[in-house]
Amino acid sequence: MAHHPVTHFEIQGPDPTALTAFYSGVFGWKLSEMPGGGAMVAPTRPGIGGDIGASPNGTAHLTFYVETSDIRETLSRIEQSGGRKLLEPVQLPGNLGVIAQFEDPAGNVVGLFQPPPGRAVSGATTEKARKRKVARKPARKTARKSVPKRRLKRR
Repeated sequence: MAHHPVTHFEIQGPDPTALTAFYSGVFGWKLSEMPGGGAMVAPTRPGIGGDIGASPNGTAHLTFYVETSDIRETLSRIEQSGGRKLLEPVQLPGNLGVIAQFEDPAGNVVGLFQPPPGRAVSGATTEKARKRKVARKPARKTARKSVPKRRLKRR
């Protein structure tokens, strides 16, 4: 089975200014202000990036995003397994990837993220890119057995 890491999170609530102050104060996260309020959280190693902002409906919630190489196929598997699609796949601006959201059988909202072709945000190489890399890699030379040189006898 493919590796599906958590690659992004969102923390949202009615007062994004208070939330950004809280999380940067408690954890020392480096934040960059976003237009319209809220802030982006810079990813760290180990760790992932995320954002803190206003929720669309004014209620507090937390969402994490799981990376997948095929968002539509993953949504199909989710629905076949008892989950429910909440947000159809949406292309992010600047060709940053595609997101979608679903509800699990217990009612939890979870996000999906599909990176642009050939690039995985998690640092993992996508299967397609890995195959290209392997195809370009030159064949490894086998070690030659060392053959002792003949010494010429001096006359």
